Amino acid sequence: MVSKNDLAILGGKPCIQTSFIDYNSIRSSDVKEALKVLDSGKLSRFVGTSGDFFLGGESVRSMEASWSSYFGTGFAVSCNSWTSGLWLAIGALGLEPGSEIIVSSWTMAATATTILHWNLIPVFADIDRFTFNLDPIDVESRITKRTRAIVSPDIFGQSADIESLKKICQKYDLKLVSDTAQSPGAKRNGYFAGTESDIGGYSLNYHKHIHSGEGGVAVTNSPELAQRMQLLRNHGEVIVGQNPELENQFGILGMNMRLGEIESAIAQNQLSSLNVAIESRRKAAQIFSSLIADFVGISLPALLPGNDHVYYVYGLKFNVEEIGVSRSTLVSALKAEGVPAIQEGYQNIHTLPLFHKELTYRGNKLPYSLLPRKRRRELAATQLTVAERLHQSEFVGINWCAKKYSDSEVRLLGRAFEKVWSNLNLLRKI
Repeated sequence: MVSKNDLAILGGKPCIQTSFIDYNSIRSSDVKEALKVLDSGKLSRFVGTSGDFFLGGESVRSMEASWSSYFGTGFAVSCNSWTSGLWLAIGALGLEPGSEIIVSSWTMAATATTILHWNLIPVFADIDRFTFNLDPIDVESRITKRTRAIVSPDIFGQSADIESLKKICQKYDLKLVSDTAQSPGAKRNGYFAGTESDIGGYSLNYHKHIHSGEGGVAVTNSPELAQRMQLLRNHGEVIVGQNPELENQFGILGMNMRLGEIESAIAQNQLSSLNVAIESRRKAAQIFSSLIADFVGISLPALLPGNDHVYYVYGLKFNVEEIGVSRSTLVSALKAEGVPAIQEGYQNIHTLPLFHKELTYRGNKLPYSLLPRKRRRELAATQLTVAERLHQSEFVGINWCAKKYSDSEVRLLGRAFEKVWSNLNLLRKI
């Protein structure tokens, strides 16, 4: 047991006095692959006219083939960021402006703002308090005659309840997009997260499991959706009408969202080591969980039955009433002990100013204020949503992809938590 030394927040000696090693996915083989592209003199092979290179160069197409093979999908479409990937995915659905898309309120802003870019209406739904993914029951309660799709993040490293969401989509004839930016390699009932939706996809930017600089990859089993994303990615309007194979396409307003050859080569090479990266994160999480499992008022990351976890974020819940210390005080004490990459709460995107001022949202209640007035009044009278309550007082996240978290580092984390929890009486006096 750690002795009850003076807490660092009260002037004592920090438990962790060394900087943890940053997680670095770049290997010597990545450098070799990047140098091959540099030596070729062709850093991008995309052209915006019909022909072989409308779909990109050798590295782009090779990476996409590897991605579809690894994840078991018919098609993979790369792009210059996963934000771009969401824009492509939503645009490929071909929805009428003004249509509604239900989306989680507990996610990164791009999951919703890319909906706005297509003149569509994001309707925010609540989350499951244990897994932090979309709550299918709440999703169904928000469906209206204008609902056309659901965008479901696979948050923090595990899949959403995809079977329940697919049943809802089948019942109401909706499309389903999975935002699997944080969960590449996670599985649900043996299938990779992101592959059971109409379109799924992954992020390749800094602090993800695979890091190629910037980039994203969308996956789908639909030839039509894949083709539309390929067109949208590369100024597709310039070749629609010139190619007989594209006569079935319409409403294409493409952009330049193409991924370069260097990023593609690095991403393909790192895909081969994704399993190793995942197992490292899982091992660290298992050790850490064993060290703090019995501490009062802490709920460990919960797995939906049938899921595994790749631990982009190690998500905790603090029962502050049981602990008797505020969350902010606990986090401050942990930071003072040297715990890195820890944060209070997570983004409730329905509270962003954009959704209040520009689009006349009212208050910070779910969902969107353009719903019927009666429904808005009903929602205004409700208590805090799960997402709001977690953000305001319960949730604590450790960015598990930020550091290497070797066995020794994880044990230091455990010691820091033990020291703080051994001195709760002192903290209650602050």
